[in-house]
Amino acid sequence: YAAPLHGFTAPLMANGKTLCANVVSYVTTGHEAPAMAQGANDEEDEKRLTGALLRGDTILLIDNIKRPLNNDLLCQMLVQGMVQVRILGSTGQVHTPATAMVMATGNNLQIAGDTSSRAIMCTIDARVEHPEERSFDTDLKKWVPEHRAELITAALTIMRGYVLADRPWP
Repeated sequence: YAAPLHGFTAPLMANGKTLCANVVSYVTTGHEAPAMAQGANDEEDEKRLTGALLRGDTILLIDNIKRPLNNDLLCQMLVQGMVQVRILGSTGQVHTPATAMVMATGNNLQIAGDTSSRAIMCTIDARVEHPEERSFDTDLKKWVPEHRAELITAALTIMRGYVLADRPWP
């Protein structure tokens, strides 16, 4: 259940960070990732993360992050199968599964503190001054859901090949 945070960063808006995160979600769940904004501070972040955990989200997208991302609960979520959270307006703690895949997007995204050792980053750079002006022949928001079965089959084939090769990479 321990999985790294998957971060998508770019130097400018409209490079496709959120689209990349949603492609992952389309393949794994069949729908867009439920997105949430980063809170104004760590306390607000924890409240939002707690809500997502209690809902049982399988994928969580923290979208358009503006300040460095580093949160104790987020760190726990990335390495523990269960976490303790406090339900807003109550005293005491509850145990809840922490099995959501967490993705984060932001222009010049910064992952800080302990969170940085629990994250992998993908940098997207269209290398054009106005990436929002690009056009594409394929709409991935339509294409990926329509081809989901093929994509899952391909992913499972890759994983099977890795296992049959005795897991050659760490």
